[in-house]
Amino acid sequence: NTVNTSTHTSPIFCFAEGLLSDSPLGSDLTSIRDTFFSPFDPDWFQSFPSSIRPTDCVVLSGAGSTSTLHRDPFEWTGTSLCLSGEKTWRFIKSTPAIESTL
Repeated sequence: NTVNTSTHTSPIFCFAEGLLSDSPLGSDLTSIRDTFFSPFDPDWFQSFPSSIRPTDCVVLSGAGSTSTLHRDPFEWTGTSLCLSGEKTWRFIKSTPAIESTL
């Protein structure tokens, strides 16, 4: 199965950290990323000590893919780029009850 065969009844989702540096696809995916984000240079993450420097993460998903309701860690930094199709974000307004659980 590949992302191209994903359907709403049988979705395919892949979350891969380190793919850009550890995969033969890495240079192609890095080139795509840099096409969109090179105007934002310099990459300040390169100033971080290597032990805490964020890694690249690639999410590949097809039709019908979803994610569970979640909150990313406070220190997580990311940029989403949808190359094909559409992505829907849902934001939930915080309330005192929600804040008390965090």
